[in-house]
Amino acid sequence: MSLHQGLTLTRDSDRAPVATSWLRALAARIAAWRTHARESQELAQMSDRELQDIGLTRLDAEAFARGRY
Repeated sequence: MSLHQGLTLTRDSDRAPVATSWLRALAARIAAWRTHARESQELAQMSDRELQDIGLTRLDAEAFARGRY
């Protein structure tokens, strides 16, 4: 069963269903959050040497994990 089956959607004029666009935005945000979490974990598991090889420091990796990079 797909995520949107069984939902009653209302249309706002000729635009796409409001609930569908909201769900798509939510799904995109969750996907971005999961990607960021996975990448942060990968950076955290790298050695200082591996980070240096890709041009980062431990502080850069920590800043990325906090969303400040």
